[in-house]
Amino acid sequence: MDGYQIHFILSRDPNTSPFFRGVFAPDTIPMLKEKSAIVVNVDKSTEPGSHWLAFYQEADNLEFFDSYGNPPEFYGPKFQEFTLNYSSVHWNSTTLQSLTSNVCGAYCIYFILKRCQGHSLYSIVLQKFIKIQHSQQMAETTEIQETSITENQEPETVPEDVITAKILKSAPVRYLITVKSIMDYLKDHHIPYCHGLQKEKLCTEVNAYLELIS
Repeated sequence: MDGYQIHFILSRDPNTSPFFRGVFAPDTIPMLKEKSAIVVNVDKSTEPGSHWLAFYQEADNLEFFDSYGNPPEFYGPKFQEFTLNYSSVHWNSTTLQSLTSNVCGAYCIYFILKRCQGHSLYSIVLQKFIKIQHSQQMAETTEIQETSITENQEPETVPEDVITAKILKSAPVRYLITVKSIMDYLKDHHIPYCHGLQKEKLCTEVNAYLELIS
C-alpha cells in the first residue's frame, strides 16, 4: 500500500478527515499542535519507502503505532527528536506483523480509524495483545515503564508460540489484526479504496491481504 492510497482513504473518511494531516517522510514530519493523526514512512523523502508508522496527537500527548512493536527511537534520531516535543509518549510494544508480510499500511489505517472514532490506544491493541509501553518524559529525565493492562475482564492468554514469535519479531499470520476487518470497515462506511487507474492495483493488494490472513 503506497502513500497515495493511505492518504486517499484517511482524508475521505468522516471520522479521520478532520484530524488527518497527511503522509510524511521522517525528514518532513510537521509539528502537531492540534488534535492530529499522521502516517510516516521510515525512509527519507529521497528514498523509495519501506515501512509505515502512525502518530496520533492530542494536547501534549503523543501516541506512536508500529505494527512491529518497536519504540520511536528504533527508527532513528528524527523520530526520537519528534517525540521530545511532547511530555507524554505512548506506544505499543508487541509485534503484530510478520516480517514476511506487507500490511503495515493497513495497520496504520486501522489504528487511525479506530483512534479517531474515540477508541483508546489501550482498547485498540487489547484485542490482540496484553502490553502497552508507556514513556513519561519530564524535563531532561525520561522514565519508561511497561504496564500490564488491567480491565474488568482479564485479557486473553497469549499462547507460547506468540510469545516466541514476539521475541523473533515475527508474529504468526493467524494472530495478525485482521486486515479483512479494515476493508470491511471501509466498505460498510462507503469509503472507496481508491479511484481511477490505481483501482486495479489496490484491489490486487487487498485480495493479497485477504488471502494472507485467510
